[in-house]
Amino acid sequence: MFQFSLSFSNAHRCPSADIAVNFTDGMFKGIYHGKQYHVPDIQTVLSRAWRAGVDRIIEGYFVLSGCIRLDVKFLAGVTHSFTGSAEDRDKLLSFNNMYIGVNGCSLKTAQNLDVVRGIPVERMMIETDSPYCEIKKTHAGVKMVKLKRPSQKKEKYDPECLVKGRNEPCLVRQVLEVVAECKCISDIHQLSQSLYHNTCRVFFPHDIDSAADAILAGNEAQEEICSRPVCSGT
Repeated sequence: MFQFSLSFSNAHRCPSADIAVNFTDGMFKGIYHGKQYHVPDIQTVLSRAWRAGVDRIIEGYFVLSGCIRLDVKFLAGVTHSFTGSAEDRDKLLSFNNMYIGVNGCSLKTAQNLDVVRGIPVERMMIETDSPYCEIKKTHAGVKMVKLKRPSQKKEKYDPECLVKGRNEPCLVRQVLEVVAECKCISDIHQLSQSLYHNTCRVFFPHDIDSAADAILAGNEAQEEICSRPVCSGT
């Protein structure tokens, strides 16, 4: 696993970690179904994520340059992109130090929401699994989403907009919002902090008592997401 970590001067953010991103997918190179639609834009995607408060991203393919590898022995695990039943959830939770990763695919149906509602915050992480698993208009959880971002079709690519139908790390906030409402948690910043710490405990144990806490402490008083519309059309 790798970590992406930058220092921020922007206090108007709600720090998050995205535990599953597929940056090697062709869509981040502008390739869809074998056809090139736009220039590679991974740096743009990363910049958008940083501005949205995403401090940590887990990329599991071990091929990105400029990353720091953590040579540690993991004593815990996370079930990525969980879409199982309540019975599956409870079986996973019966294992010590097993966490459950929630993304858009975990929030498709009312039954999915009920299952997520039963995951203890201290055993949960959030992810996008981008460029897949976005929260779609047909998903039960979409009515709980507050963050909206402008998008353009890939044929009309605009680097200032999301590509319609392509999920990005900056949208992990949407997963956070659905989890908060689903579990009747009003303090979304505290929820974000708890989930962030869960991620650090497993993947960034050396930071949990220093860098992670410092980042969170500096942002605890304020919350604002960079969602300024910068283009028209969808």
